[in-house]
Amino acid sequence: MEEAGQKGLNEYYKDKYAELYVGKTLEAPYTINKSKMLAEVAKRFGTHSVLDLGSNVHGSIQKEGSLRVQMEKRGINYIGIASGFSYLAWLDEKFIPGKKDLSDAGTHSFDSTLHRNAKNTLAKYDELIDSEIHLGNLENSLIEALKQGDIEKIFKILNDIISVIVSDKIERETIQKFFSKINSMRYPPERLAAIQKIFINSKFPKLLLGNSALLVLRKGDKSQ
Repeated sequence: MEEAGQKGLNEYYKDKYAELYVGKTLEAPYTINKSKMLAEVAKRFGTHSVLDLGSNVHGSIQKEGSLRVQMEKRGINYIGIASGFSYLAWLDEKFIPGKKDLSDAGTHSFDSTLHRNAKNTLAKYDELIDSEIHLGNLENSLIEALKQGDIEKIFKILNDIISVIVSDKIERETIQKFFSKINSMRYPPERLAAIQKIFINSKFPKLLLGNSALLVLRKGDKSQ
């Protein structure tokens, strides 16, 4: 009985299961409503981008029930390694947009606008960039650069990948202009040391690479 039951389970979870799940579950009113509610909550919190919220369905699926689709309708992006690293620019406060509270749309300086445009472009290619990082086994190089506080090396690695992946001239110029700007910055030593400490002390540093929340320093908070 146990063997027959296991066989039946395996049969159920073959390729047709994924097809039925994507085709039916994502179109179900319950799933669509749940994704809308989660996206609305994220929007009310003032969220601009998310790494993942346990949506059960890969973010590349473009259907109404997909959480990614509902997030993007509200101007919220999914984060990858490259777009997450863009927040290292916030080590310098000129790149941080001013914001009175969560309901405030924010005031963007020239530098913060430069970061925003580059981040949005990077987010578009995050999946491809992340794949190249994994295939090239570049995670360790990025982690070592973070441990050493070598910001320039991090963006050189990313730029080498982007020069191959991104063919659109305007998009490449947007990213390269941003990289050039942040590579010329002199960051406060204590803030750079805080980033180094996070990665030196972490038991699982690879898990931090795509999490920009761990790389962002709040403006005016010296303890960060």
